[in-house]
Amino acid sequence: GYDQSVPVLRILAFTPLMVLFGNIVTVQCLLSLGLKKEYSRIYIATSLIGMAAMIVLIYFFSIEGAAFSVLSIEALVVALTIYRLRKNNINLFKQE
Repeated sequence: GYDQSVPVLRILAFTPLMVLFGNIVTVQCLLSLGLKKEYSRIYIATSLIGMAAMIVLIYFFSIEGAAFSVLSIEALVVALTIYRLRKNNINLFKQE
């Protein structure tokens, strides 16, 4: 009876990793460096995009669409945060 939940759990399995990495780059980097405005903008933008994406993906792909929407929005948070850090000349991956 749980066969329908397997694809959803496979998609959501990567969500905790994305949330962890997102927390590291947003809270630990953006906020600790005083970039509160960028932090707020990233989360407001991704929230609005996430709501729209959730509606569309649920309509076309049902529960798998909802799971993919959650994962993709978390990935978008990470990507936008890294982008904003680089725009502020902060490179997390720079080796010296």
